[in-house]
Amino acid sequence: MKARICSAYLLLFALLVGGCRDTAGLTRPATSTAPRSITPKLIVLSDTGRTVLVTVALDVSGNVGRLGSFTGRLHFDPSGLEYDGEVAVADGTARATNRVGDVVRMAGMSTSGVDVARLMTLRFTVLDKAAVERLRFDLEEVHEASSTNLLTLVRSPSVGRMP
Repeated sequence: MKARICSAYLLLFALLVGGCRDTAGLTRPATSTAPRSITPKLIVLSDTGRTVLVTVALDVSGNVGRLGSFTGRLHFDPSGLEYDGEVAVADGTARATNRVGDVVRMAGMSTSGVDVARLMTLRFTVLDKAAVERLRFDLEEVHEASSTNLLTLVRSPSVGRMP
């Protein structure tokens, strides 16, 4: 008798579970992975009333991997901004800058990965505030730590100041 009741309960349970299943509404969530892209940006912060810090950064989306190196040029108006130099960052990335006229050429590399939030930070003395709006950065090269060229992932390789 006890076996008969257990069998009845099992049958009832199976009918409830099987009958309550609406397969028409079941869908798998879409596996949306963001497209791989790299977008340079300039972030300008006031250091003092007369100087600004210009940080070159990358907005990276998707599975880009660890960045190993970059090169680029920051264009500025020397009649409105006076280049004071690079701000040292102790994050394991080797960096170099070279100013020629109204362009600061920059490069960086790291085997452990370049910090995309701060490729380079430069200090300028402001002679004319309007010149800050005319800053422009051109990303020329960007490579993964494995030396893979990622320039095809770059969206808008030239960028002006971010608001």
